[in-house]
Amino acid sequence: MKSYLYGAVKLNCLSYLRDQEIRSKHLKDIKNNIDTTLYSDELEENELKEKIYLAIRQLPEQRRKIFELSRFENLKYREIAEKMDLSPKTIENQMSKALKFMRANLKDYLRLILLYFLLK
Repeated sequence: MKSYLYGAVKLNCLSYLRDQEIRSKHLKDIKNNIDTTLYSDELEENELKEKIYLAIRQLPEQRRKIFELSRFENLKYREIAEKMDLSPKTIENQMSKALKFMRANLKDYLRLILLYFLLK
């Protein structure tokens, strides 16, 4: 009985060590893949940001300011209207035009933009 238990423990230990070695190898492969993917994602993110800012710069000055106040400073239309001394309806119309312009200029990147914001 003693030799049977000794053999069973020995086999379990060897099996455990083999499994740990395999896990370590897989984790190393996964880490390498993640590093490559993160680098690729970072390049895509930088390209995407560049395209977005380029599109924003193409907006007429007042529309761009309204868009930036809404999207980057998180102001409500009413707050933007007060700040710019315009009617809330004007702000709403300008934002509608700005968003339509942005969608048209970034249509090739919409899927990437959605993925970016869903993963953040």
